[in-house]
Amino acid sequence: GKGGRIAWLMSFPNSGTSFTSLLVRRASNTTTATNYGMEANPGRDGMSAPVHGRSEAGPYWLHPPHWDGDGGGSGGDDYYEYDDGDEEHDDEKRPRSGTELGRSGSYPIPPGSAWVLTKTHCGGRCVHCPPRRYVETPASFLRECLSGSRGVPGPDGGRAKVRGSYAPDLVGRAVHVVRDPFDNAVSRFHHEQKEHRKRGEKGRAWLDRYPNDPSGFRLWCADEDRAADGPGGFAYDGLAGRMAGIPCRSEMYRYARWHDLASGAAGTLGLPVLRVHYEDYGTDLSGTADALLDFLGLDRVGTLPSFRTGTDYSDYFTREERAAASDFMG
Repeated sequence: GKGGRIAWLMSFPNSGTSFTSLLVRRASNTTTATNYGMEANPGRDGMSAPVHGRSEAGPYWLHPPHWDGDGGGSGGDDYYEYDDGDEEHDDEKRPRSGTELGRSGSYPIPPGSAWVLTKTHCGGRCVHCPPRRYVETPASFLRECLSGSRGVPGPDGGRAKVRGSYAPDLVGRAVHVVRDPFDNAVSRFHHEQKEHRKRGEKGRAWLDRYPNDPSGFRLWCADEDRAADGPGGFAYDGLAGRMAGIPCRSEMYRYARWHDLASGAAGTLGLPVLRVHYEDYGTDLSGTADALLDFLGLDRVGTLPSFRTGTDYSDYFTREERAAASDFMG
């Protein structure tokens, strides 16, 4: 049968990954999985618990079998992924860093007939890095979709991180989440704000340079674009002319290219794909939840988390800039 088969949750960072995963857990009352074992609750042995016993390189259960909450809540979902920057859902208690786990009640493993929703951000997504670090080929991107890391007990009593990749035949379908590119870019900026605030003194210079408002965002974009345009930059596959009037063009390029490569990776593996638009959570949460559960072969037994529509970011881009970027992204 297809028991334990993986259904990728493919999402560009800050596009609703955490909420989608949370929605499935709450609606189905079953746990989900992730490529990134450091953000999952460890099993009894202190290791990230793989979904498939034969694949210790992942993916990993967020709530492993026998996970009893380690003194945490009573079946609640205090656990919440730490890297998503969905600032409209900050009421969830989330770990303060990638290695510190949220305490959580237990969620049962999905039935063997269902697909296991599994977070992957694939490749080509780094922020403030030279293009050689985010310009991917279809093959390198697919390899990243299958890659992650697991937590193992470290020498100092903490947890150490071990990278690995799993076999493509574990994956049977994909949920591809898409968010408005302009909102996604602003949300990425807000996530960077959050990361630098966590650093205290070390993050101060960055926060002074980029205030948390449209002017700070535009300066951040300009610096990002300069990194892409400068020495060691690239000509956007010959698209430089078409991108001239676009602010945050390195971010828009990453976004457009990421979604193209994600569709390509799912196609290469022959996966059925459900496309979910982040904005649908605001307009039809119940219908979107039902479509997700139906695609995953899960029953709706729980109550849905509330979704607060994000802030209005319309003043972060002018109408002309939006038109130029939309035209470029086709």
